[in-house]
Amino acid sequence: MIETRTQIQQLVVVLVEVTKYDKEGYLIQFYKGVLPCNTLAAMWSLTEAAFASSELSGLLCRVVAFNERTTRGGVNALRIMKEHSAPDTRVVVGLVGIQTNMFPRARQLALEFKDQGATVVMGGFHISGSITMLHDGNGDSKIPLSPCHAPRMRRAHGTRSYSVPWRG
Repeated sequence: MIETRTQIQQLVVVLVEVTKYDKEGYLIQFYKGVLPCNTLAAMWSLTEAAFASSELSGLLCRVVAFNERTTRGGVNALRIMKEHSAPDTRVVVGLVGIQTNMFPRARQLALEFKDQGATVVMGGFHISGSITMLHDGNGDSKIPLSPCHAPRMRRAHGTRSYSVPWRG
């Protein structure tokens, strides 16, 4: 059972597949989706399976999902939190399938949801590399986003050369 200061009666998991920005800073969106988001479907199924665990027994659990590429106007954190928040509800937002070019938008959404009181997690194949790009050469970040970060330098296998994360 999830323990907090107030008794949690409901768990809402919001899954979001974010889009990316174009060169002018606008969200790239489509009227209709041509390819379904496999990551979003897989995370939905895994979340539903987790709801059946004994740790969550006694909680009303729901999952809602958004594919931002086909959500007109993008995902609105304030609207979603107003709709799903309550004193007895814990909202967990999962930003899923994040690629490097999606990270700026994912970070913006994460901060918006956190400001509204949600717990936010994000994952995807390129997350660790994207977070590494935010750190300076000492591994310090001005805005802490994650307890994990890449080492300052990695030694290449069996050589004396080192690779440093790209700072573009």
